[in-house]
Amino acid sequence: MKQLRITVKTRQQLGQIFYLLTEYNLLPEPSAIEGIVEELFVWVEPDTLVEQIVEQLTDYDFVTEIEVCPLWPANGRYNSKIKIIETGFAPIISASRVSVYDVMIDHDDGDSPQQIGDTYNLSPHQVEVALDYIEEHRDILAPQLKEILIKKAENEKYHRAIAEERRKQIPIDHSPRGRKLRALIEESRQKSAVQFDANYPQRP
Repeated sequence: MKQLRITVKTRQQLGQIFYLLTEYNLLPEPSAIEGIVEELFVWVEPDTLVEQIVEQLTDYDFVTEIEVCPLWPANGRYNSKIKIIETGFAPIISASRVSVYDVMIDHDDGDSPQQIGDTYNLSPHQVEVALDYIEEHRDILAPQLKEILIKKAENEKYHRAIAEERRKQIPIDHSPRGRKLRALIEESRQKSAVQFDANYPQRP
């Protein structure tokens, strides 16, 4: 089973795609991301049908992108429709915008499944599927997560440096009001740094 993510130029053109997919007895769903209205998602099997639909979609000049994402588990391991969508960006828990990496970080930090569900507004079953996926793919996920955290830390360091350079270029107000404002800004900057380090700790 695969997930197709279909992007078109305008919202009005989604109707034509919807009609095409319903001819295959498929039920497409709109994007779950707020503000994005030019996308449809649909789960398709078998792979031969995926290829057939993709071939038809390429004939529409208003279709701007077609992404084919594997779904896990591919078999009937779970009775519900909760799956892990293996996108090019990250493995995502279906019916949410939460990545497996988010769950993995909290789980490895000692959070219980209930705490993870509360943090990301996930059902117990969604958390269960994510943890099963992590257990089965940890050898692949662990080095990827380490690289992601390193890149996030480097990105944060870069933007802090840019902000500091811009701050130095601003004329300093030596009045009592100016000193008070600078103290508040510095306090806020330090709190943000501590929060970032807590959320994205460097793992050995």
